[in-house]
Amino acid sequence: MQVSDPNLIYAIFHKLNEQHIWQWHEVINFSDAYFDPKRGHEALTGYCKPAVDYFTYYYRYRFTMDVLRGSGIDTRISTLEDAKKSGDETRRVNLRT
Repeated sequence: MQVSDPNLIYAIFHKLNEQHIWQWHEVINFSDAYFDPKRGHEALTGYCKPAVDYFTYYYRYRFTMDVLRGSGIDTRISTLEDAKKSGDETRRVNLRT
């Protein structure tokens, strides 16, 4: 077993925490499942899913916005931002493709 530098762990934790990828209750639930010998890997996967979904959505959205900004398509950018703000998932997905 390798020992990690606590300062490195601390820095990584805060970088990830600034991105709001997880909620603290998700971390607690994951750690409870991880240290419970009666639970399988399915429990861990289930507790990771919200963070994975958010990470995938957030970075895909940011990449799309960066590409659109670079291409000079201002109206499409505002339409994507409006779709995101409205919470209309179908409209957002259709504009993203």
